Formats: sequence, structure tokens, C-alpha cells
Amino acid sequence: MSEAKLRLLKEWLEDNNVSDFTSQLTELGPPITNGSFGQVYRRTVVTNGGETMVAVKKFLIDYKTAMAKIEKGIGQRELKVWLKLRHSTIVPLLGIAFLDHPFPALVSEWMPSGTLYDYLGNQATTLTAPARADLVKGVADGLNYRSLISIVRYFCS
Repeated sequence: MSEAKLRLLKEWLEDNNVSDFTSQLTELGPPITNGSFGQVYRRTVVTNGGETMVAVKKFLIDYKTAMAKIEKGIGQRELKVWLKLRHSTIVPLLGIAFLDHPFPALVSEWMPSGTLYDYLGNQATTLTAPARADLVKGVADGLNYRSLISIVRYFCS
């Protein structure tokens, strides 16, 4: 990412009150999990509320061949979308960290039970009917969230 575009991105992040955790995330250690586009690390940062366990999503993309897509696509789009989501069933974005890649890593609250998929897989035999109903309601509430519907329309258009 060019210096000018990086400067614009940092200004945009500052204008949108996105916390920068770069100084607290100098060493990530081994990733907790890997995905198609990145790795997730578990770290502790200091926020206004004290020490907080966070998930750090670091994008893994071949920057030489995909720089144009990164500059206007996947990372910035995910960041902008996530910043707009404010719902009790959606994990909030706490901030970013500029690590060893041109696009910042995304920092969110750590979910000790993992993803919903992981949680259901681990709890499949012990999850009570009321707990299952609560989970279904939470997912439905999140999907019903008005901003999420407009975001889905954005991605589907």
C-alpha cells in the first residue's frame, strides 16, 4: 500500500474513532486458528475498561498479486462494515493494529467458546433445549438487525 493511501486509511480510522492497538501487539505468537484469508491470534490489550482478551485477525494474502484488491476490497470493506455493526449478538470491533502487512489487523473481543460453529460442535450433546432456543433467537436477532440487512444488500448487488 502506498504511503499516501496508508496515510488516508489512518486518517479515516482516526476520524471514525477506531482504536490503534499496534503498540500493544508487537509479538503475536502462534495463531489460534487459520482461515482462507487470515489467521486469528489471542492476545491481551489494555482498553478503557482495563485488560481485555482480544482476537486479532491478521490478513494473509499474496500482496504482490492482490494489492489492488486489498486496497479497495476485502480488508477495507470488512473493516467499514464491521464498524457499522452495533448489536448485542454481534461481536464488536475494538480497533486495529498495523503489523507486518500493509493492511491493519482487526481487533475484536475474544470469544472463549470460539465461533458459533465451534461452540455447537463442542456442546452438541450437552446443550439444553432452552439454551438451543436462546442461540437460535440470538442468531435470528442478529440477522434481523436492520443495518445487517442493508449490508447484505450491498454485498449482493
